[in-house]
Amino acid sequence: MGRVERALSRDRILEIYLNDTYFGRSADGVAMAADAYFDKPLAELDFHEIAFMVARARWPYPSQRFDASRRDRAIDRMLKAEIISEAQAVAAKAHPLPLDKKPTDGENKPVNQ
Repeated sequence: MGRVERALSRDRILEIYLNDTYFGRSADGVAMAADAYFDKPLAELDFHEIAFMVARARWPYPSQRFDASRRDRAIDRMLKAEIISEAQAVAAKAHPLPLDKKPTDGENKPVNQ
């Protein structure tokens, strides 16, 4: 066990990671990413959006290939952990990825992903 693991709980390490990780679209942390990709607060995300965020944390840069299979693997893990039902998993996989929607800076100017 390393020094960090001895000093912090696993939940605290995860919290720090999620609040510091770059998700693309100039979003550092899950709260900023929820707004950047879905235009809503983190607490209001649906299953498919949460799965996207989980996958996007690992592949945030537009130059990296990101497709629905990455999000769908996160949905499959949610199903296996019995967080969602089979019907919810099927519905979540049917949603398009939010990568086509270009974010704006508030003045309707596109922002780099």
